[in-house]
Amino acid sequence: MVCSNMIPLFRVNYNGLENLGSRFIDVVKRAVMTSTHIDSLRVVLVDNGSRDGSFDIVRERFYDTVMPLKLRSNLGHSMGVNVALKMYFNAVGCTPRYAFVMDKDYAITNPEGLRGLVEYAMRDPRAVALQGINLKSNGRVSDAGILVTTFLKPVFRCDGLAVGECPERLSYVSSVISCLALYNVRVILSKRKLMFNRYNIIYHDDVDLSLEMWSYGYTSKFIPTVVGVHYWSSARKRMDKAFVSYESRRGRVLLNRRFSGT
Repeated sequence: MVCSNMIPLFRVNYNGLENLGSRFIDVVKRAVMTSTHIDSLRVVLVDNGSRDGSFDIVRERFYDTVMPLKLRSNLGHSMGVNVALKMYFNAVGCTPRYAFVMDKDYAITNPEGLRGLVEYAMRDPRAVALQGINLKSNGRVSDAGILVTTFLKPVFRCDGLAVGECPERLSYVSSVISCLALYNVRVILSKRKLMFNRYNIIYHDDVDLSLEMWSYGYTSKFIPTVVGVHYWSSARKRMDKAFVSYESRRGRVLLNRRFSGT
């Protein structure tokens, strides 16, 4: 297939087996099944130096359907994707026009939702970041994009609502959430040196990207279709609480420094 038509789905992983347990294989399998459902989609496992054997398990079990990229250490979400993009370029010879970014604790439940994001992106060249409805494990809405307040506080749209209570129309959002989002990589890299800000380790890298692209006249949009389930607690319950709290606050400080004008 022509390189420009291939859409990589970068699945960022760090100790996925340790964090998700038996659910880990199911999450990867759902991504693989989606790639066989959508011809132009290619699953790329971005492993941040996992030590639990999850990288080897994926490489051995899905050797013919998943492209494995092993990083030497845990670079975090932002730099993990940035480095993976360079490695992908070196492997296939070009920068993809579009790319999905997916967290290790996300399970795709509706492949057609991903197809809908791609089809809309192709119709609207100004939309450089798109997402659908992400659910919680209890079936309620986790988010339908992010709205950023005047004080640059990100708020999850439709958080905790039933799917039917969330607006059933395409709409602008301040930012998408990169647990599962589609990005126009070529447009973004024409305005930024890196896709994600290297200083955002686990929080607000997606908000930073969307807000900067808004300043260039490019939009972030929500497509009203369920895409999958975000198992928030599975990934974070093993992380140091002080570190998580620190990174959340530090991410907000970085946003204020970049976009508040102060």
